[in-house]
Amino acid sequence: MTTTHAYPPSGAQPGAPACDGEGQPLLELPHTAAPGLRRVGVRPRWPYKTVLITAKALEGLLAAQGDLDRQGDGLALSVIRGYETPAQTARRNRLRRLGAAIFTRLYPRRRAEAAGIFSTNGHDRSGDHVDVRFAVAGKTPVLLPLGPLTPAWLIRRTHRLHGPELERVWAALRKAGFRIHPNASEALQIHADFGSR
Repeated sequence: MTTTHAYPPSGAQPGAPACDGEGQPLLELPHTAAPGLRRVGVRPRWPYKTVLITAKALEGLLAAQGDLDRQGDGLALSVIRGYETPAQTARRNRLRRLGAAIFTRLYPRRRAEAAGIFSTNGHDRSGDHVDVRFAVAGKTPVLLPLGPLTPAWLIRRTHRLHGPELERVWAALRKAGFRIHPNASEALQIHADFGSR
């Protein structure tokens, strides 16, 4: 099982609360080695060194990994993002506004998707909102080559290349109590909300 620390351990994120915006206690998960059997890896997004999530979200991820382990096809999950502190949200909101402006300029026909892709998607409220990635036999596929600015044709290509693995990961997460974001880009980012079926 992933090593977890009751929040806040030494080296904790400055200014991070002991609870999320809904008053739920948080676990601070430090970067770990590659995931393994019955274990979820922790690979925080740059520039962060830890991921803040609730215990129930972690248990859900472990349940999903257990389900994948039983299938025996070498799929391994890592959590890359959880709760955002208010300071993180303020910084990221500036980038979100810029990203949304660029996205709608590049893809005017996809304007309706911008809010789903560039909102906080609950990361600012709860440690039950997580972003996950997966590896197959130790290799992590690139699902969104241009991040949130990935064009629709590349999203379709990703589905063709990694569709079976994605379906198994999404199914395991749903079975463990997560809801996968309905937007195609966010679904490839594997944004999952625990307890939001």
